[in-house]
Amino acid sequence: MHTYHYGDGDKDVLSASKGDGKIAWYANDGSGGFRSQQVISTLADGARQVVAADVDGDGSMDALRL
Repeated sequence: MHTYHYGDGDKDVLSASKGDGKIAWYANDGSGGFRSQQVISTLADGARQVVAADVDGDGSMDALRL
């Protein structure tokens, strides 16, 4: 699991699931909770970690599976 800011100042959560290859994003709702899971990929077989970084330099965060 990795927390990051998606431009609104609230910490969101990225998660990696080794068992089913899922990378998911949970947006912070701004009041102490999180919105529903948003699946980014189900093709990340063996994923153990996910991080956010602006890899392509466009100013938005990208999810990286490690």
